[in-house]
Amino acid sequence: MTVPAVEQALSWFTRNEFILAELAREAHARGDAATCWSLTDSLAPYLKRRGAWARQRDIQELGLRASSALGSDQAGHSALSLARALYGLGDHTSAAYVLDEAAQFFKEADDRSGEADVFLTSSDWSLTAGDFQEALDLANTSLSICAEIGDTVGTGRALNGAGWDLIQMGHPEKAKQLCQEALTLLEAASDLTGLAITWDSVGECHRMAGSFDDAIECFATAASLAEDIQAFPLAAEVLTRLGECHDENRDPDGALRAWSRAAQALQREAIPDAAALAALHDRIRKHTGS
Repeated sequence: MTVPAVEQALSWFTRNEFILAELAREAHARGDAATCWSLTDSLAPYLKRRGAWARQRDIQELGLRASSALGSDQAGHSALSLARALYGLGDHTSAAYVLDEAAQFFKEADDRSGEADVFLTSSDWSLTAGDFQEALDLANTSLSICAEIGDTVGTGRALNGAGWDLIQMGHPEKAKQLCQEALTLLEAASDLTGLAITWDSVGECHRMAGSFDDAIECFATAASLAEDIQAFPLAAEVLTRLGECHDENRDPDGALRAWSRAAQALQREAIPDAAALAALHDRIRKHTGS
């Protein structure tokens, strides 16, 4: 999708989110499982992008109940979205349980793309837990599946996932090769979210190599994309790294500008990350001496 098309779609969902949620509840109440599930599934990407994890949890629990009358594939998608919402809310134990359910549903439905999504999600969570090798193994499993079934977007995102894992393991050159492959695929598929995430990864590779000008250019590209598509949690993460890169490059004014934009992005989330916002404000105070 193009940036204007994404903006138009997001604007529509912003105006109609609560109407769609109410229509889903009404459909469930009258036993119309197909309509209920379709409505909850249509809301999933929007709520994920907004970081609206509590609303996502509630709507995907409804979708999962509706899916029991439909099939394993629908159940898998609802369970995957629910697992991500629970993880975003900090309930990692429940998230892991529901993610296992999603994997089983996709396996029953022979949905290989869904299985790849589960592996990549598991990879992200393993990375957060500090198990870098497990994260890399899971990302590579996702990559193998996506390559096998010809899923271009999935392949690009899995390449970037593996690249990010390698960055955390201290291998930026290997990571950059994978991420540049990912950029080619994601550009061809017009996957703006995937492109934003991957430009961020390439920026981190340059930063680790001490190539600050190249890193700043990549981070700036990633941040602009994330802001354009209103992926505010992602934008805040990238802008925080952009500020750190400016700071390391002895450009305090550039650092302040990036961190101020990051704070603005965080404040546009459905539930702002209070700890991240406080850390940004602390950095800004220290740099301004106020």
